[in-house]
Amino acid sequence: MNSVFVPTRISLLLIVFLFLALPIRAADQYVAGEAIVKIAPGGPDKNAFSALGVSIRDSIPDEQLYLVEFPDDRTVSDIVKALGRTPSVEFAQPNHAYELPEVQQISIGFPDQNRPVFNFGTKPPDYYGQPGVYTTGLDSAQLLADGSGVRVAVIDNGLAIDHPLMAYSTILNGRDFVDGDGDPGEESGLMYGHGTFVTGLVLLAAPGSEILPLRAFDGDGVGSEFAIVQALNWALARGADVINMSFGSYTIHPAMQATVNRVIDRGVVLVAASGNYGSDDPVYPAAIESVIAVGSFGEDELVADFSSFGEHLDLVAPGVDVYSALAGEYEWGTWSGTSFSAPLVSGSVALMLQRAGAMDANAIEKHLRQTARTELLWGTVETPDAYYGWGALDAYAAVAELSKGDLDNSGAVGFEDLRILSNLAAGFEGGGAQNGNQPNLPHQVRMRLADLTCDGIVDDADVEALRDYLFLGGEEPCTCPD
Repeated sequence: MNSVFVPTRISLLLIVFLFLALPIRAADQYVAGEAIVKIAPGGPDKNAFSALGVSIRDSIPDEQLYLVEFPDDRTVSDIVKALGRTPSVEFAQPNHAYELPEVQQISIGFPDQNRPVFNFGTKPPDYYGQPGVYTTGLDSAQLLADGSGVRVAVIDNGLAIDHPLMAYSTILNGRDFVDGDGDPGEESGLMYGHGTFVTGLVLLAAPGSEILPLRAFDGDGVGSEFAIVQALNWALARGADVINMSFGSYTIHPAMQATVNRVIDRGVVLVAASGNYGSDDPVYPAAIESVIAVGSFGEDELVADFSSFGEHLDLVAPGVDVYSALAGEYEWGTWSGTSFSAPLVSGSVALMLQRAGAMDANAIEKHLRQTARTELLWGTVETPDAYYGWGALDAYAAVAELSKGDLDNSGAVGFEDLRILSNLAAGFEGGGAQNGNQPNLPHQVRMRLADLTCDGIVDDADVEALRDYLFLGGEEPCTCPD
């Protein structure tokens, strides 16, 4: 990583952070004087809480979930036990703390003091042309999709909406669940810039996607379970297709587990960072079933030493010295961590959903595993592998396999595709495509989309398969089997 000077506004805090103390695991922490309570349908009136000496601070009415507070002279343990004995209370728990993985890694973004001029799609070259764009195949995947029409919610510590990248992107009205208002802007602290950096990587992968910024963490990278649960529910209610979760805890609790399960059941794809603890201790929500867990690897394609691993890991993506947008005066810089691998996968999922339409979380997870790249610079990943999961993110393969037969890149398979395929099978370079309003895809991309029989070649069998689909009700072109 380049040795550059950290901006003045956070340098003093960084020095204190690095040399005075290590943070305590967020799993061992909770918000003092607060508890989360779930009431069963038809349960007691919430006013019954007052008999236990607690009052309602916030709620998610549709879920009968309440954040309650109580005096400092009452312990969390005593309150939780008392609430748990109350009839029709499904569960009661402390309001646990979660954190951004880079808090544990003692990591900070290193701003690019050159402050490069921004030109959408072209500059800065360290952003648009960084190695991860090519190792993941995003450059080729974006010939087929840009994420248009797909909504990605980013639950983090906010977003610098005035960043020049955001001016050229679709940023929806978000929410701040820390301060309880409609301004999800970043605030100063040790993790200043984190949410903007993560969002920049979603947009690097899927520049046409809609970003829903949700602030559930403070500037130091710590957030409460209730705030995260609120953000998840808010994203669900506002039509998020993908939710990026670059945060974690060593333990899972009823409120988080139930909310994640409900969001997945409603068809939303959840992508989470595996954690920066360099161990196989499960980190949640990444370790929850059907959540896509993402670890990090570097340019050498070796897993990063900080990247958490384990049986629940799905795949790895670039996460070492990644370049993206930063909050603050310099606007761009590098950072390392699994927080920054996850959004590359979230953006890739947006590309997939644009091409495939409706795919549930389990189907997306399976597809990413099937299309992951197992031939890495150092050798072959024997899947599943505890450190690499099912391999490295291959956005191009994931999107191309969902685009089979669409040779004119129109978004649908039709008669023009049959004409192009016939030319390809006859040996005409490029397939004799008509430019029209559709991009003239490179020959190698078109050949991949044309291999409908999954035998590695394009011939009359592929033409027959497409003809059967269009005229005789045959099988729709689909992903080749693993």
